Amino acid sequence: MKFWQKKFNLFLPALLALSITAIPQMGNAQDSAPSLEELIQLGNQAAKSKNYAQAERLFYNAVKLYPNYPAAYYNLAKALYDQGKLEEAETNYRRAILLNPEYAEAYNNLGSVLSDQGKLEEAIINFERAIHFNPQYSLAYNNLGTALHEQGHLEEAQMQYQTAIELDDTNALAYYNLGLVLRDQGKTQEAKANFDKALSINPNLPDPAQFSNKKKQ
Repeated sequence: MKFWQKKFNLFLPALLALSITAIPQMGNAQDSAPSLEELIQLGNQAAKSKNYAQAERLFYNAVKLYPNYPAAYYNLAKALYDQGKLEEAETNYRRAILLNPEYAEAYNNLGSVLSDQGKLEEAIINFERAIHFNPQYSLAYNNLGTALHEQGHLEEAQMQYQTAIELDDTNALAYYNLGLVLRDQGKTQEAKANFDKALSINPNLPDPAQFSNKKKQ
C-alpha cells in the first residue's frame, strides 16, 4: 500500500454492507440453490473470520449460479484481493462494472487494486468515477487524495482529504493522511492536530513518528 491506505481491510464492514444491498429475489429456476444473498452473507462471514479462501469459494459459487449480478463479482474480487491476487481481483471488479456501470464501490476498489499495481493514473480515473456516481463517498475522496499524494500533488491531495473529512468526520484515515500531507508541506502543528484526531478515532493506526511515506502492505 502507498501511504496509509488499507483501503479494504480497514473499511471491510462498510464495504461488505454495501455489497449486499439491493439484491433482487431470484427466480424459480434456482429455488433449490442457495440465494445470492445467502452466498454473499456466508462469504462475508468467512471474510470477517479472515478465512479468505473459503470466502473466495463461496463468492465463486455465487458467480457461477448468478452470473448476471454485479454483487457476485464485486465480492469475489474482494476475497481475491484479500489474498493478494491483484490481477484476478481487477478482472472481477471490471466484470462488476460491466454489469453495473454506475457501481461506485467497484470503481473505488478497482482504483485501489490499480494503485497497488503502480497504475496511478488509471487508479485516479477510477476514484474519480466512484465520486462521480456517489459524490458523498468519503472513502473514495481519501483514496483519490492518497494517489495524488503519491504523485507529489500535495495541495490537490490535501483538498481531497479535507473533502473526505467534511463528508465523514469520523474518517480516521482521512485525518491521518491529511496529517501526512501537511507534514510533507512542513506544517508540523497542523499535521499533529490531524494525527491526534485520527488516533482519537482509531487508536490502532500507526504512530506517525514511526511512519514514512513508503509502500505499505
